[in-house]
Amino acid sequence: MGKTFILIFAICGHIGNIHVTAECTTSGCENGGTCSSDVCTCVAGYEGTNCETNIDECASIPCKNGATCTDAVNRYWCSCDAGYEGTNCEIDINECASNPCQNGGTCTDIVNRYVCSCDAGYEGTNCETNINECASNPCQNGGTCTDAVNRYVCSCDAGYEGTNCEIDINECASTPCRSGGTCLDSVNRYWCSCDAGYEGTNCEIDINECASAPCQNGGTCTDIVNRYVCSCDAGYEGTNCETNINKCASTPCQNGGTCTDILNRYVCSCDAGYEGTNCETNIDECASSPCQNGGTCTDAVNSYTCACDAGYEGTNCETNIDECASTPCQNGGTCTDAVNSYTCACDAGYEGTNCETNINECASTPCQNGGTCTDDVYRYRCSCDAGYEGTNCDTKPPSTPRGFTIDYIQYNKARLSWLPGNNGGLTQTFVIQLGTGERSWEDTEVQDKVEQNDKPISKILTGLSDSTTYFVRMYAYNKVGNSPLSEILIFTTSPIKVETETKTTTTLIVGVVLSVVVVVVISYAIYVRIQLKRTRDSVQKDGRAQKIDGQVNIHIGDSINIPDSGGYENPYTDLKTEMRDSRSPYEAISTM
Repeated sequence: MGKTFILIFAICGHIGNIHVTAECTTSGCENGGTCSSDVCTCVAGYEGTNCETNIDECASIPCKNGATCTDAVNRYWCSCDAGYEGTNCEIDINECASNPCQNGGTCTDIVNRYVCSCDAGYEGTNCETNINECASNPCQNGGTCTDAVNRYVCSCDAGYEGTNCEIDINECASTPCRSGGTCLDSVNRYWCSCDAGYEGTNCEIDINECASAPCQNGGTCTDIVNRYVCSCDAGYEGTNCETNINKCASTPCQNGGTCTDILNRYVCSCDAGYEGTNCETNIDECASSPCQNGGTCTDAVNSYTCACDAGYEGTNCETNIDECASTPCQNGGTCTDAVNSYTCACDAGYEGTNCETNINECASTPCQNGGTCTDDVYRYRCSCDAGYEGTNCDTKPPSTPRGFTIDYIQYNKARLSWLPGNNGGLTQTFVIQLGTGERSWEDTEVQDKVEQNDKPISKILTGLSDSTTYFVRMYAYNKVGNSPLSEILIFTTSPIKVETETKTTTTLIVGVVLSVVVVVVISYAIYVRIQLKRTRDSVQKDGRAQKIDGQVNIHIGDSINIPDSGGYENPYTDLKTEMRDSRSPYEAISTM
């Protein structure tokens, strides 16, 4: 294989390249070169034994006009200075090619720029600016400047003229003032100084001295130059007919009236109370009937007087005298005014014309049962005697029930009856006390109505034991207190099993004939053995005879009143009741 070597020697300061050629191969050629017959054939842009050197295309300085050359492989490029172009920067760029100069300006090209020669009236790099000839304010006296190309035009205010509005136009040049008037020139106008008697812009008008109507009181005016003449109506005189001939000189107005002279006549201003052409009539102020509510009117000069009926006052009797103004109603009463009078509406508890009297609520004696009444305003208070209470002392504890009896007895129940005592004015409740001894009581309550009546009340006691002696008593109570206890009644229930037996009872003859019959009714049998002592009046023990509906009912624990029968001597010694049947009640009946 052949190779080329570069040997660098330093001999006496000289450096030389010694090429050593060796046998080449394709892989030994650089930058794309190929090996042929031991020689490298280089691609364009390279040179050297092994194609190792890039040929410098800038070596010939191809770039012109100061351009910078940059070498590349088998080529170069030029970086041109401003104003040049082309591969080698050989072309001077024509900046006038785009016609930059405006408004007819001429373009001259130079390197990297151009110069415009502008037509008259324009300026600027590209002649783009119209020179403002109005910038110097050439127009005078308020004229308005309008700029054009290379010139200006002034629009002058009224009264001026000239290129720059420098000339004041003389408006008096045409001699406008008439009738001897003098013309005075001003800016865009003139004025005329007129002779006396003339007016108008040009003194063309004869002043009408009658225009101000100088002639008074209907006088006729005639105009002449710089003056006038008045022809006066009848009754007036003077330059302007200003003087009224005085018609009041004769003093025609009466009764203090004031005379006013007017056109060819007079007018009387009358004092109050008079009327008429010459104030000769006294005005009747009563004619309009000013007095109200029946008042009588009396006329005077410029006035009247009203005599008012009773109860009214005021200039025209228009005011109803307020009789309530003096506050006559006492004790809070309300006063209502009327004509010449008043009425009092009294508060509760008072009476009288002026509510001066406290009504005595005790007059009706409301406190009952000895209570003492104390009167107050619209009420009263009762001080009750002991045992009473309530607003009217009308309530008290009830009294003991009356006629407390046993109607019938069975082995397990008994029926009681009684008449209510006085309920004390309140609802009362009855309490039945039942016991097998006098110290062991069980209470049963029965409610009564509040109304007082004499109808009997009954109560059946159930759940009793057979063949047992019971004690029973009762009392009543209301919210005030309790009644006294009744007397104690004693009864014995029957055994459950009994034999039906009828026996004739001892007949008691009291008075003419008294028969006591023991009747066996249904399942009850009563065996009564009674030994009586003859007595004239009555015998009392632990029983009582009570007559109800023509029968005498004998109850255990009652007192018995027996009429005189005339033959018995021994007192009542025993009373025994036996229950013979559990199904039927019994009654001991004696025909009276």
